[in-house]
Amino acid sequence: MNSSTRFPFCTTTMLCLLVLTVDAQTQVTVNNGVLEGVRRTVEGLTWDVFYGIPYAKPPVGNLRFAKPEPAENWTGVRNASWFGSGCVQEKSPYVKLIVPLSEDCLTLNVYLPGMLDNSTKKAVMYFIHGGSYYYGGSFSYTFDELALRGDVIVVSVNYRLGVFGFLYSGDANAPGNVGLWDQIEGLKWVRDNIAHFGGDPNQVTIFGESAGASSVTQLALTTASSGLFSRVIVQSGTLLSTWAWSITPTVLAEAVATNLGCSSTSASLALCTQNKTATEILDAGAAAVGEAKGSFGPVVDGDMFTKPAREILNDSSSKAFTQFQSLDFMAGFLDGDGTAMLTNNVENGLSLEFLERAILFTAFLISTPHAEALEEKIKEVYYDTTASNIDTAKSYLDLLTDTNFASGTVELSNNHMSSNASTYLWYMTVKPDFSHIIPAPTWFDGASHADDLGYLQGEYILGLITPGGIATTADKALSVNVIRYWTNFAKTGNPNSPDLVQWPGYTKDGKAYLELSRNIAAKNDVLSKRMALWQVTVPGILSGEISSASYTHNYLWSRALLTMFFGYMTSLIFS
Repeated sequence: MNSSTRFPFCTTTMLCLLVLTVDAQTQVTVNNGVLEGVRRTVEGLTWDVFYGIPYAKPPVGNLRFAKPEPAENWTGVRNASWFGSGCVQEKSPYVKLIVPLSEDCLTLNVYLPGMLDNSTKKAVMYFIHGGSYYYGGSFSYTFDELALRGDVIVVSVNYRLGVFGFLYSGDANAPGNVGLWDQIEGLKWVRDNIAHFGGDPNQVTIFGESAGASSVTQLALTTASSGLFSRVIVQSGTLLSTWAWSITPTVLAEAVATNLGCSSTSASLALCTQNKTATEILDAGAAAVGEAKGSFGPVVDGDMFTKPAREILNDSSSKAFTQFQSLDFMAGFLDGDGTAMLTNNVENGLSLEFLERAILFTAFLISTPHAEALEEKIKEVYYDTTASNIDTAKSYLDLLTDTNFASGTVELSNNHMSSNASTYLWYMTVKPDFSHIIPAPTWFDGASHADDLGYLQGEYILGLITPGGIATTADKALSVNVIRYWTNFAKTGNPNSPDLVQWPGYTKDGKAYLELSRNIAAKNDVLSKRMALWQVTVPGILSGEISSASYTHNYLWSRALLTMFFGYMTSLIFS
């Protein structure tokens, strides 16, 4: 029976857009049983969505901290009309919880571009959410508009977070990376089931933002995901990002054991945690991180990853490198991505003394023996003795953007452009007329971290976007273009179509990229001076003494050191 309802489109903006809809039920039979989803009609458009579909067994009991196992069959009709539970996580001001949290959270959602038709073979886009490997879930995003306007099937997935997803004991008792294994298990479900929805299992693009983007590149560089996707879209984060790995995982595991009153031996810890509640484990993990033992995240485990990322990228004979080079690759970042790292109140700017200390600290984090030379070169790019406090704060924001997001994106693009697959680079600089997803200082006139998600989800195309405001024509137009570029790439490996501003491929000749702004334009050599520092100068300074293995360890700051760094800089601001 049809029923009128006001359906909340809740996104990472923390705003709910209420749209009058007419809902009905729709059913599909997948390998595990029958699902009953939602058939939604808005302004003459009708499409189907299936929420909360289990792709793996609940990771509880002896499956806690273990690799996921495929979901079991069910009898009868399973309700798929709303998101499943979110994975257990700490509180975050950027995550609006619209579902309960549970360890039984390994579900995904399927957005169709119309009514269910399993005779079609639509391209599939598989979204991995961000949140530092600690926060968020598929419930924070709606992809109705992306599916409808792009004529693709969109799948969004939950995966285990924090201590539950990335506890690592060094052996099979807590193998680590199970959050990434969850993402792969979801892709296996897509391979085996998406044809029931009219999707093409041989035409899958994985895409993600922030930690979701670094996850995308981690999956691209492991043979554990071989054959599950053919294209990747990377939004503000790579496996070369400073925060994408846990550097002290076994130390963290020992701290968790101590906080739980368990033996630190891996077998005893695994057995002991089966008798602990999820809340107890969450608190023990948070305490371990708070004790500056490091942070939970992906690890070089000898299984999914046999060696550090740069070593894989420098080994053209490895299967992982060959796989990465075979994938169509589209990546980019925002001019204000560093807002994600602004833990301080910088509304009134920053002093030159603050920036000088930040640069010095950065130099020491990269390599203590080379700190003086590094400091000098970094200052040449970011330090100006005549700058105002506001301009100094802008330079600090640029430093955060470059070290955490931009440099890794450009480096990975440089590595990929020699492949036979396509390579595209984008750079977003537009200040949205809607509210920033990550708050930014009023003096910042660009795109804050995660602002690209608002354009990609197309939420403001629908109408209201800010309290008491209407989305502007310019924002709507940019959203339509972003959706088309992304979905064109998912279908063909090429984002272009005749009526769009042409986006050249990223090659050695010119290093073309697309600037996403009010006036979309193709340009060359993004942030050339700043990127030359991190791509050429810094490695050149280090190359005389540091091997590739230690270079990776030193050049990619550990998350523990980052925590110390931001705490230290906070004390400087308020001292």
